[in-house]
Amino acid sequence: METLYGFAELASHMIRQRIVVAPWLTWGQGQNRIPRRLQEEIERVALGLANGHWNPTWEFCLVERYPLEKDRAWEAYYETISSTAVYLSHLELGQLEVTEEMVRVAERLVEDFAETVSPQRFVSFYMLTIVYDNLQVLDHYGSMAVDDFLQGQFHRPWATATLQRELRATMAAGGIELSPAEGRVQLTALGKEVLHSLKEMLTSSGFLRHRARLIRMNNFNILEDMDLITETLGKNIPQLRKRVIELGQIQPGMTVLELGCGTGGLTFDAGLFEVVGPNGRLVATDPSTGVLAALRRKREAYQASWVEVQRARAERLPWPADSFDRVLGYAFLQFTDLEQACSEIARVLKPGGIFASLHPLHFPAQSDFFLEWFEPLIKAKPLSGNLDTLPGPDTVPAVLGARFEILDLQYVDTELLYSFPSLVVKAFVDVANVFEEPMMYLPWRAREAMIDQLIKKGEEIVRKYPAHKLVEQHPCQLIRARVRK
Repeated sequence: METLYGFAELASHMIRQRIVVAPWLTWGQGQNRIPRRLQEEIERVALGLANGHWNPTWEFCLVERYPLEKDRAWEAYYETISSTAVYLSHLELGQLEVTEEMVRVAERLVEDFAETVSPQRFVSFYMLTIVYDNLQVLDHYGSMAVDDFLQGQFHRPWATATLQRELRATMAAGGIELSPAEGRVQLTALGKEVLHSLKEMLTSSGFLRHRARLIRMNNFNILEDMDLITETLGKNIPQLRKRVIELGQIQPGMTVLELGCGTGGLTFDAGLFEVVGPNGRLVATDPSTGVLAALRRKREAYQASWVEVQRARAERLPWPADSFDRVLGYAFLQFTDLEQACSEIARVLKPGGIFASLHPLHFPAQSDFFLEWFEPLIKAKPLSGNLDTLPGPDTVPAVLGARFEILDLQYVDTELLYSFPSLVVKAFVDVANVFEEPMMYLPWRAREAMIDQLIKKGEEIVRKYPAHKLVEQHPCQLIRARVRK
């Protein structure tokens, strides 16, 4: 079997092809997002692919070799097609229900990908993700009751069967052993070594980070009003939105694109639509389906017919080159792939067009209450050296510099109130996932437990500190740049 380095290449290729191994995506509001008739269709196709590709000589090797059985091939195809269909429908197209068309597209993508990389390699990579999840949960908890491991509720609750075979195989390979406590299992030294190698491969390929970002994208897509949350936490946000509009130097009648519009904090509340005016064109976009319905209702209330509402991601804008005089956005860049987003913004701007934006910078993490509250994340010591995924002072200017002339660069503070624990954790950890790196190595249930723990800790902090102490000045960057063409 090839080295794990080869599988890192496969994982990166899979991400580029928009194929995901994320079975949890099929869950939605307590039920499967895929209608039963389409689940049966996926089951049929997965069985056909397994029957057509599998042969008895297949082996899986990590510590030692053992047969790779046909039902494992079926499981790999079924879970990958299912999660890819949800990803394409829910996160790419913004459709909350999976359609037959998207199932067909997912089936073709997965079949073509498997044949390109070889079906055995495809199924073997799927098995590596399973082994990682099984070892990671034991590493996190130290040991686990055998029954809990077999049911998978702490790390793979979506599994189609108990994990008896996986436990037996990993114990036989020497990766897991019975612990001194009766009825519990734990990692061996070999198991920890294997886990370390798998974590390195899945991290270097971008697989774990991509999986973490799918969680963020999913949570954003079903959220109805992030603007309300941020306005509750940020006292001076309305004033900062107006600063962005001023920075854009918009003239009435211009064609303007707004990215990351949310429920209209910049579009309507801050008055962007009035600045553009009825003789202009304002296109308000957001990747989240949940917020756009509220935005359309605001448009009707304001009778602003010149405002267009369209779902779009900054990394893939559905307009031809040279379409807009201005591109604006408030606090959206940190959620994008900066290179792709800035390239697309430059493409759709007319020659000499202006991009204006505000984005938050790294969390200060200096206040006593913050250090105490988020200590479980801070002590994780992320490999990147940063607690959060937010940009540093040089990050955005450096990326923009390749395509833009930076005209104005300002630093301002957002005054954040930490008096609302559930909103703070929802905004920064659960939905926005700005503490991505320390969260992405947690098993599924441990991630949920961390969110609950942080909310409870926040409630203690609110009782311990006076309200005027639960305020932090969060640094932000305002930028105005002219596209070079």
